[in-house]
Amino acid sequence: MSTERRTQQRSVAKLIWPIVLTQACTSAAVGLNLTIAALAAVLVTGQENLGGLAQTSTIIGATLITVAAPHLAARADRLFSLRCTIVLAMLGSVVCSIAVAFSDRLGWLLFVGLFLLGGGTVSTLTSRFVAAEKLGPNEQTSSAIGIVLFGSAAGSVIGPNLYGLVSAATESAMQIAFLSSAAVFGLGLIPLSLEQRKDYTQTLKPHGQSDTEMRISWTPSYSRVFFIAIIAHSVMVSLMTMAPLYTDRAFGPSGSGVVMTAHLLGMYAFGPLVSVALTRFGLRCTTAIGAAVLALSTCTLIFFHGVFALFILGLFGVGLGWSVGMVTSSSEVSKVAAAGERVALQGRLDIWINLAAGVSSICSGVVVAAVGYPNLAIAVLIIAVAATVLFALFERTRHS
Repeated sequence: MSTERRTQQRSVAKLIWPIVLTQACTSAAVGLNLTIAALAAVLVTGQENLGGLAQTSTIIGATLITVAAPHLAARADRLFSLRCTIVLAMLGSVVCSIAVAFSDRLGWLLFVGLFLLGGGTVSTLTSRFVAAEKLGPNEQTSSAIGIVLFGSAAGSVIGPNLYGLVSAATESAMQIAFLSSAAVFGLGLIPLSLEQRKDYTQTLKPHGQSDTEMRISWTPSYSRVFFIAIIAHSVMVSLMTMAPLYTDRAFGPSGSGVVMTAHLLGMYAFGPLVSVALTRFGLRCTTAIGAAVLALSTCTLIFFHGVFALFILGLFGVGLGWSVGMVTSSSEVSKVAAAGERVALQGRLDIWINLAAGVSSICSGVVVAAVGYPNLAIAVLIIAVAATVLFALFERTRHS
């Protein structure tokens, strides 16, 4: 990385550091919830094939919250929208803790709580657009998004491993873990109190402008960006959702925490480097590298799923491939000059990736219950490759 590039990233980091701290806290809480959600669902229902329903509940919640978030941002500002999603996640954590504590009578509440925890997922996604909005649509957008994702790396080291620590300290591990999640979400609100609303008012709609006027002038480049994001997110969610159940049985609770930490580090720690690659090599080359990483990592999970170190490497690589897809797609949609169209496009991107993730999580639970985790990885690889080939043929046909 050149000296000029480092200087630029440092200047960007100075502007958005409260957002980065918030991202670290919310990512820690989300990482903890990712580690325990499927386990909690199995504990409450007694049925392993419902483990995938835990992540599905969160994704459905995230999808619906994502639909509302852009309109909230347009009416108020990005900062207010971000705070609301974190508050919803805090409430969801508390509800989950109550459901686990009284699982014989209120077990069904777990899925209500997991639904509200979708706010945590939305907050970690919204933060990247909050940072981009503070800087405005310029060449520093990818740096801002990469730095915000890097902030998640600190949280990803702490979050998943909290479950192992709590398990060793108390018999009510699941209940305490969800309460810990609520507390960490609360910490994430503190840095945002230092942010000024005036820095985020550029997304406000002119007085009297209706939601229908936040229209998108669709272009072929948007299709490519959306496809990159959807494929990367679907592959990641499919392989991540059921990983805690597999690793908890194969490697124990502490091993599960280590695996999820590695996965989240792959997702977040290399965001700044991905932004550098995007600037230097362009969208096509950077996404090709990300696709190769995803494919090789999935193959590792297929052939070496029984080897702890290689399973860690495989899920880490899946996270890294997701990072490439997320930074590239988010950067491209954040460069749209018109504020109304930019907000609408960002909102639609998050809606689509959450819808894809919902389908992926449901299917992954069914597949793992029927044929096991390694076969899930095989199915994911085949579908992703087939979808990429079909999309490439469609693009070639359209341009011919």
